[in-house]
Amino acid sequence: MKKLLYLSVCALMAAMTLASCEKKEGGEPTPEPTPGQLATPTLTVQNESYASFDVLISQVANATSYIYRLKDAEGAQIDSASTSERLISFTELTANTTYTIDVKAVSNDPATYPDSEWATATATTTEAPDFLNMTVYLSESPSQGAYKYNAVFMDLSGTDVKTLRLATFLTSEFEGMTEEEVIEYLVSEPNTDASSFAADINGGGTTLFMSGLEAETSYTVAAYATNSQGATTYKTGEATTEKVPENSAELQNWVGTWTASSTERFVVDIDDAGQYLDLHTDATSMEDITLTMSVYEGLYNTVAIDGWSYSGVYPILGQLDVTTGALNILCDIAVGNADAEGYVPTLGPWCSLTGSSQPENLVTGFDYGLSFTLSGNTATSTAQSSGLQGGGECVVKTVDVFAISGTSYSVYAEEFPQYAPAGTITITKASSSEMKVQKLDDSRNFITAPNAVTFARMSNFLIANR
Repeated sequence: MKKLLYLSVCALMAAMTLASCEKKEGGEPTPEPTPGQLATPTLTVQNESYASFDVLISQVANATSYIYRLKDAEGAQIDSASTSERLISFTELTANTTYTIDVKAVSNDPATYPDSEWATATATTTEAPDFLNMTVYLSESPSQGAYKYNAVFMDLSGTDVKTLRLATFLTSEFEGMTEEEVIEYLVSEPNTDASSFAADINGGGTTLFMSGLEAETSYTVAAYATNSQGATTYKTGEATTEKVPENSAELQNWVGTWTASSTERFVVDIDDAGQYLDLHTDATSMEDITLTMSVYEGLYNTVAIDGWSYSGVYPILGQLDVTTGALNILCDIAVGNADAEGYVPTLGPWCSLTGSSQPENLVTGFDYGLSFTLSGNTATSTAQSSGLQGGGECVVKTVDVFAISGTSYSVYAEEFPQYAPAGTITITKASSSEMKVQKLDDSRNFITAPNAVTFARMSNFLIANR
């Protein structure tokens, strides 16, 4: 018996030795699962910013995924999902706000491993950075017809500005509105979005202005901006326009009747259906035309020049530079009311382009297009020029009235003269007249003007890089 027992023990030891060898060759054996509810995970909040934070979930044995839910400061659930990842990133959150995060572990075999209890953590986003700067002021130098008597200016700069909404209010009306009401107005109004200026704002800043305002009146500018992380900022600024002084005595030199000749003509070709075909300048000499300059009431030291505009409705505007005595033909300034689609009659410069696939086109970005300096009774135009994006140059050929929206333009004409002055323009005074005053009014509205023809709108709106 003792011998047999010895052999059995040896056999058992041999079996254990063999099993031991199998463990070494095959690694640690997988333990048999122990049924029961999954452990409650531990949550760690990381990387809090003004618009985001991360939550790291501890690993739970036998869990195959995690269900999470996010609640705002009032306890309302704003997000929920299931994920197999243990790091969850929450983005586009509100700055300086406390959020609650609930997470539980789940298994593909809930009968064996029931869901864990909910784990809860809180996270508070930080204060949002001040990513927009705005200064509201009056300008001591006129720009595109805007001056301290009829406009407020805004210097805007920032970092990561994505969209910007702007509006100018009478301060007397603004003071009766809450911040929430102003922001609601800014967001709801379709024509106050200046998001196209975001690149300029982030790239060193830009200057905008609101013109056509009343003198000796207080105005408040409100701005509402977002950045790429979804944060928002709200800014306001106030300025009071000054009293308009008397027009300068030098302006009288430009009032009267003039004869104009030019080296080229500006032509709009029209088909039999009255639709636009082409706009171009023609080197063919043109006949002299008669211009009448009268004081324009809407802008300080400005004359309205009837007889130039191709539209036959709206005059060109020329503003006197009291420092040099030059008369600058204004560009990028509205001279009528917008239609239902947002097209505004605007003085636009027509340019000759070098280094561009379009040799001639309408552009923006000029304070004025042409300048005249009077010598005796005669003045000859000097064209403004600008560099183009990607190289090349834009040289102004003439200024006329176009119906311009934010992305495209159309040509507007009530009557169809054969040409308008272009190229080098020489004007000679034929007679002087008293300082008569002219003001554009609603009768000069391209929507309601009789016999108006609206041409096909085009999308090749070119912006010159200055």
